[in-house]
Amino acid sequence: MDPRVEAIRNYIILRNRPFAELMVWVPTEVDPDTPHLAYATRTKAYLSPQVFDLPLPQQAAILVHEVMHVVCRHVQTTQKEGYHPLLANIAQDALINEAIAGQSWLKLPEDGIRFSRLVTDRSRPWEQWSWQQVYWWLLKNLPREKGPNSIFVDSAYMPEGEKGESLKIPEFRPDLESGSNEEQEGEEHTDDIQEQIWQQRVQRVMSNDPKGLLRALAPLLTQKKSNWRKVLRHALQVAMNRVPTEDWTRPGRRTLAKLVPYYEPARIRTRTLPRIAVVFDTSGSIDDKTLQVFVSEVEAIRRQHQAEVYILSCDAKVQGEMLIKNDGRSLEQHLKDHPELLRGGGGTDFEPALARAEELRSRLCIYFTDLEGTFGRKPKHMQVVWATTSNKVPPFGRVVRIDSP
Repeated sequence: MDPRVEAIRNYIILRNRPFAELMVWVPTEVDPDTPHLAYATRTKAYLSPQVFDLPLPQQAAILVHEVMHVVCRHVQTTQKEGYHPLLANIAQDALINEAIAGQSWLKLPEDGIRFSRLVTDRSRPWEQWSWQQVYWWLLKNLPREKGPNSIFVDSAYMPEGEKGESLKIPEFRPDLESGSNEEQEGEEHTDDIQEQIWQQRVQRVMSNDPKGLLRALAPLLTQKKSNWRKVLRHALQVAMNRVPTEDWTRPGRRTLAKLVPYYEPARIRTRTLPRIAVVFDTSGSIDDKTLQVFVSEVEAIRRQHQAEVYILSCDAKVQGEMLIKNDGRSLEQHLKDHPELLRGGGGTDFEPALARAEELRSRLCIYFTDLEGTFGRKPKHMQVVWATTSNKVPPFGRVVRIDSP
């Protein structure tokens, strides 16, 4: 590694170790031929030699900025979803820089694009904007034709019949490139997997950075909407598979066939019914229609795998508990017969419900919540899936972000 890059990384390690752990997954190189100050590709960050003439806090801000492009997979999303590359880059930079601006140990370049200077819509704070929403706001307000000191997009990207008002933006230097063919080929057919990998990496280090840079960047890391039904179905199916147990009193098939020179025990599928816990955060703010769709998805998997389902309701403590057996009645019918399970309560502490679900020997706990509360310790012997409409990032578990129907 270039010693100048190593000096920047050491500075970041001293100021924010959790982000430095995330940065390990993003190789950083010096590109002496680039016309840009810095740029990012699908998997790497690049700095020009001019970066090293700047003060160290500014060097760090530039590197953090490019690393975030890689972590958020901006190049892949822009290309896959057909966004105007320059305008998408502006929208992404505006939000990343706004998050960086709140860190006292980082210093943005004076001409850096900022959400607060770019978007005049003050109806909600920047944390509640996705870069796609900033993109469409800009598209509506940009002119069709180039004017002095302004950026424009060609009419092919403009809504029919709209011209847009002139939006003055300082000279903008794009910092995203597609990368080499090797990078692109390495990610072919793996978008979903790479997305999950980055989410897991971020969640792993997020718990160690409660008020730092990663928390400020959390909205940027969690805005992409996935097919939540598909994600939830996959998590349930994995948990519901009846895991074979080893029986050392019987030789395995490979031992009997003399395919291995050692003794292998037989593997027998357990006859125990799979069990899951579904927890409803009664202090949450999930609408009834979304709740109904969620319950329907859980019910479909329950019937397919003949699983036992424990329903728990919880705010600061477990308020109700009910076992749903395979008696021919649907999960929705059970909930209608026991409306007290979904009544609202006070503050939220997730640990009591998770501990109870673990006591019940659940393989999987699905927690339906807005993620506003205290998380406590991570369960040792149970998978956790957070089903939520929130953009928050929990310190552990898989997140399924649910779109309202």
